Amino acid sequence: MNGSSLNALLSEKRYDLVESSLREALQDPLPNAELLLGGFKGLGRTSQKPRLQALAGAAVSSLRALSPDPAIGRLLWSLLKVAVRSGATPSTPDGFHRLFEDAIAAA
Repeated sequence: MNGSSLNALLSEKRYDLVESSLREALQDPLPNAELLLGGFKGLGRTSQKPRLQALAGAAVSSLRALSPDPAIGRLLWSLLKVAVRSGATPSTPDGFHRLFEDAIAAA
């Protein structure tokens, strides 16, 4: 999927397809970084907070499991930042701030 396809799905309010595309993109996050960021921003603009929150949690789980590549840490930081600006707050037992601390440490 590319950015224009993603925008088309968002404008058609096909949020289930957007979500599945973003979950798929999380399997290979670095080549799909722009798609992930665009999807998070797009969902944030369409008041899909619960869906965005679920995706942010999935991103944390997926990206934490990958190697300690600094690019992964930067991507996670960017995705969390977009999610928070849109009102989504994925949580952890240690608290939400811990996700940002981990992303900073990885970057």
